[in-house]
Amino acid sequence: MNRAKLLLTAMIPLRIEWFAQATLNTLQDDDFLDLVQESGGRVIFVGLESLSEANLYQVNKRWNKPALMQETVARLHRHGIAMLGAFIIGLPDDDLGVVDRIVRFVQEAKIPLVQIAILTPLPGTPVARELASSMFDRDYRHRDGSRMTFFHPKVFPPIAFERMLQSAYARIYSKKAVNERFNGLSGQHVKLAKRAASIYRLLTSQWRKKLTFSGLKLKL
Repeated sequence: MNRAKLLLTAMIPLRIEWFAQATLNTLQDDDFLDLVQESGGRVIFVGLESLSEANLYQVNKRWNKPALMQETVARLHRHGIAMLGAFIIGLPDDDLGVVDRIVRFVQEAKIPLVQIAILTPLPGTPVARELASSMFDRDYRHRDGSRMTFFHPKVFPPIAFERMLQSAYARIYSKKAVNERFNGLSGQHVKLAKRAASIYRLLTSQWRKKLTFSGLKLKL
């Protein structure tokens, strides 16, 4: 942390705006966050991963408690920094209600930007080895975070996760949902996050239309 603070202090005269990635437990130091903001940090990507304690244990992020997630979003806002919170669906403890829980939490916690991906067994990883016997799609081109490539213990058919992913993006980046999350917030970080949310809305809308045209119908 001390080296990070030295780096941020040296960046202040550069007058740049930047984006970075951090774990939730490193964002509890207010002095550090002051330096992040002063040096131009506007958006921090944080792997929140899941709202399930069992899932967080599986991905070795037991410190990612939902209460801490919500507190950290508010802390970042106070320091003029937006969070890009990332979730994974398709983890062992997930069920058909996982997206509903994530969407509700995102709105309640006012997480400005959200990224959701389906658990993807990338070659050579422990996850790929653990799911080897459950894989039904071994085409590496499909391992992009938007497709289900293995049989899940609680949800069938696997395509349900793909439909849930599309639904999540449609709901989280609707104009109404975005306005609710940004209501009462201001600052340069909010302006940047609003622009990013508009881009997410456009890109995910195009993506969902492409899937619909190819035969995958989505009911919201």
